Amino acid sequence: MRELERLIYVSEAAPNLTAKGIQKIVNISHLHNLMSNITGLLVHDEGYFLQILEGEPSEVEATYQRISQDRRHSNCQLLLAQPITQRAFPKWLMGYRDRETLFTQEGLTLLELQAICEAADRTDIKQNRALYSFLATLLERFSQKAAA
Repeated sequence: MRELERLIYVSEAAPNLTAKGIQKIVNISHLHNLMSNITGLLVHDEGYFLQILEGEPSEVEATYQRISQDRRHSNCQLLLAQPITQRAFPKWLMGYRDRETLFTQEGLTLLELQAICEAADRTDIKQNRALYSFLATLLERFSQKAAA
């Protein structure tokens, strides 16, 4: 079995990024990810992205380096990069969900909750109030769903 890696990051969407622009990102990601055997999930909400990438470590890292240079977002914050034994998104070249769709359709299993919790406790994240608020909101929504 090949070694796999999961990488999770958050970033701030460019202020002028439209829904059409986000769809273009998703469409181009499908092509790039097909060629690189990358799967994952992109979440967009209130001007922020959270993305999970899965695949062979060299491909995941190259993809993240390319993404981090993209001008359609800024302030990339790596939350997690870890080896995995299996993909959480084996059939998704790049699933896209806004926060509301994510919580109503996919439930708690799609995001790496532990990584988000650890990231929300990092000092550099807490200093970025808007990004911290985004992560805190995600965690609050997870807690509400888990309690229900």
